Amino acid sequence: MFLYLATAILLHLLPDPCEKISAPTKGQIWKFDFVWHYSPLKLRNNSICGSDLQEYFYIKQKDRASYIAMKKVKITKESSCRNNSLFNGKQKLFRGMLESVKEANMNLSLAKEKEILSEIVNLNDKIEHAGTYDCTPLNTKGVTDPDDMWETCECILYGFYKGGKLELAERIKK
Repeated sequence: MFLYLATAILLHLLPDPCEKISAPTKGQIWKFDFVWHYSPLKLRNNSICGSDLQEYFYIKQKDRASYIAMKKVKITKESSCRNNSLFNGKQKLFRGMLESVKEANMNLSLAKEKEILSEIVNLNDKIEHAGTYDCTPLNTKGVTDPDDMWETCECILYGFYKGGKLELAERIKK
């Protein structure tokens, strides 16, 4: 018990190895489009350390709810719009990651481009690596039923690459 208490006191007195930096505000995050930044979890929890890598790529994607959601099951409009945004936006997301690191004069062969895109897709197959950070309805003017607001939406999507932009750039050069 004494050892546990002494360790706890010592840990409390030691400086925190993490030099905290402020997370962007929600308004600043909504300006993310084709940018590398910190993990969604660190952004949400405002727990960013100066030494953290920017391993996540963010884009905006507009989409719409499915026909069934709009006409038959209105309560599912929001989830339908969110899901469609992610499903339809992944190609744009992964290609955007690749394009963000290609140098202007760099020509990748089609085979190498497909290989790297395949690696990105496989890496982002894990649920925490690619997803939707936030969404907002676009159909809000004069709408009184909240479900009707979600016929169209805009979402911030994110994808992951270990080591972020620098590692992906190195991978392209190999």
